[in-house]
Amino acid sequence: MIIEPVTALVFIKEVSERVPSKNFRMLGDKPLYQIIIDTLRNCRLISKVLVNTDSNVIADYYQHDDFVYIQQRSNYLKKIKHNEANEIINEMIQGASDQVFFNTHTTNPMLSSSTIDAFISIYFGSQYDSMFMATKFNARFWSSDINPLNFKLGEIYKTQDLDPIYLDNSCGYLFKRELFLKKNNRLAGNIGLMEIDELESIDIDTESQFELASKLYSGSQ
Repeated sequence: MIIEPVTALVFIKEVSERVPSKNFRMLGDKPLYQIIIDTLRNCRLISKVLVNTDSNVIADYYQHDDFVYIQQRSNYLKKIKHNEANEIINEMIQGASDQVFFNTHTTNPMLSSSTIDAFISIYFGSQYDSMFMATKFNARFWSSDINPLNFKLGEIYKTQDLDPIYLDNSCGYLFKRELFLKKNNRLAGNIGLMEIDELESIDIDTESQFELASKLYSGSQ
């Protein structure tokens, strides 16, 4: 199995809406943005990290780091209130030399280096064009208009016997440059998933999730 160089893509913005100053808040002994960068640094199969940011603080912090490359966010993306990940990725990979990219986020502080390396190994050992990390749920799910999604109303199942539903947990995506530029999407072609643990997949979008992540992270040190 041949594993090509993989560049990690991370977006770090200065202003957060639901959790104010999220990326700069301390989680244990580090600001949140440093945790994922350090995790990527400890991966055997990540060759470098490309960070797209509008923050001078982050640009200054990593300016002499030969593993982290800073890309200042363009005025075009700054003007868009809600940047779509694909728009940011498209900007990031234009000048990148590697052909395979791993995209993750600062908001996944429990994601481990070993999980990322395993994810990359599975990808290169498969026929997948792109992959994502997912969390498996065996539970009764309903749609927003109150219709059962994975069970029949009136029939009682043990939850472990239900068809599982997989959550795209935003922890990681792998994709090829050529396919992304063709489809403008990080998930395209023959798509695969790797299941990861629910606690490892925590994604910080609310204050309560930040509190939970803080307790989990502190307990893991």
